[in-house]
Amino acid sequence: MVRNYIRKSTRCSSYNDESLKIAVESVTNGMPLKTAVKKYGVPARTLKRHQMAMTKFPGKIRLGHFHSIFTKDQELELVEIIKSMEKSLFGMTTTDVRKVAFEFAEKMKLSHPFKVDMKMAGIDWMYGFLKRHPTLSIRKPEAINLSRGSNAKNVAFGIIMVAKD
Repeated sequence: MVRNYIRKSTRCSSYNDESLKIAVESVTNGMPLKTAVKKYGVPARTLKRHQMAMTKFPGKIRLGHFHSIFTKDQELELVEIIKSMEKSLFGMTTTDVRKVAFEFAEKMKLSHPFKVDMKMAGIDWMYGFLKRHPTLSIRKPEAINLSRGSNAKNVAFGIIMVAKD
């Protein structure tokens, strides 16, 4: 399972994205390969592969099979959507968040591994998303009391709109 994975290799532990990018630029600008290997700590074969653009993302380290579906900006936008729904007193369960994530990915026209027949993201994605954004608190919503709402008209209007659907 993805959520219980413990990394076993030490690949890419001697260098990072920045040093790889700088090393590729240096070799492209005329620095000898061996000098760049010693100076930046990037393996020669890796440097050559990235310089010749034989990888999908030259200059970036991407290990493993599983990668994030959304970019950081898109995930922050999704968090804002969820928070705004919670502020307008729509209680969000984990199933609701998974459905919103699926709809968001479809709207952004991203390729995703979510289940199309269920129209929701997977539970592993949900656990990872909550781990990356600990400010979110997803739980079973409580009943809404109109007298406690900060703006009773908007709350009542929202309930009427939901009841009509």
